[in-house]
Amino acid sequence: MNPYFNNITPAGQILRSNQDATAYVAASGAITASNKKPNYGMIAVHYVEGNLTNPIIPFGTAIYLDRYISLPDGTQRSNYTVEDTGLGPNMSTYWIDLFFGGLSNATKALSFGTQTVTYNQITN
Repeated sequence: MNPYFNNITPAGQILRSNQDATAYVAASGAITASNKKPNYGMIAVHYVEGNLTNPIIPFGTAIYLDRYISLPDGTQRSNYTVEDTGLGPNMSTYWIDLFFGGLSNATKALSFGTQTVTYNQITN
């Protein structure tokens, strides 16, 4: 459990409980829907109205998970930033897709599978 996560959401935060989390990889030279190079700490969320640049949670939004996730680069983190979009078929409304590095980490992303997370979304 992340000791910095608080289930009480003060003004400017939205608690998202029991949401799906998956992991994705990207080819060298890929660009996110927010026009950035993918990096650890970035996540993708659903897009709306068929528009890849219209995320359900705005680009740049900070996300704080209730626990740490081990990433392929050997780090653990609980804080992420929305910088990409994806389909996430059959996933929860506020699904998140964690960037897991380059294509060489595809097996690790698949092994992550679909996990259930709770997080605070910082809105200000």
